[in-house]
Amino acid sequence: RRFSARVPGVLYSLREISSEAMLQALLNNELDVAILRPPVTDARLQARRLMSEPYVLAVPVDHPLASAPKVHARDLHGQSLATLERRFGQYAYDLMMTWLAEHNVVPARVHDAARHHAMMSMVSAGIAVSLVPASAAAQPIRGVVYRRLADRDVPALELWVAFHKEIGNPMTLPFVAQAVESAAGYKVPEACFSRPA
Repeated sequence: RRFSARVPGVLYSLREISSEAMLQALLNNELDVAILRPPVTDARLQARRLMSEPYVLAVPVDHPLASAPKVHARDLHGQSLATLERRFGQYAYDLMMTWLAEHNVVPARVHDAARHHAMMSMVSAGIAVSLVPASAAAQPIRGVVYRRLADRDVPALELWVAFHKEIGNPMTLPFVAQAVESAAGYKVPEACFSRPA
């Protein structure tokens, strides 16, 4: 919104694909800018960190953890867990599963989804709980509440912006600058998180 206000008339084409697919699209000059999860290691690309956000728990509104006084990693032991398939988000998946393993948490079952909305549909339907980035809590979904985790070592997911060093679109650098500026001031409102009854 801020970039559009600064540069009226600019047109966008938004693609929702995995971070790995975005990197390939940047290298093929099919994308000007990608907002993705790390790492970005190809020397032909340039990347900047936008933000870091902890995992939070998304639970069905009637789930016992929705009203627990505090939620810890150990509370997820034996729960059904909805995740993005590893091939669509290897960095986030590995970070989450490593953290759960460090806390000796073994889910009863793991339900894979190809997209975030499919994963959250499983939570909304009462099939599973899910660990999601804190910014997901700012996007309310019917039947889902979000809880912060009380553990001190909750992993933080980084979000980066990347682009090809051989810039073809003159709007790329101004857009990246605006993205970095906007991300610096971003905070998920506390009202997005449920309070135990």
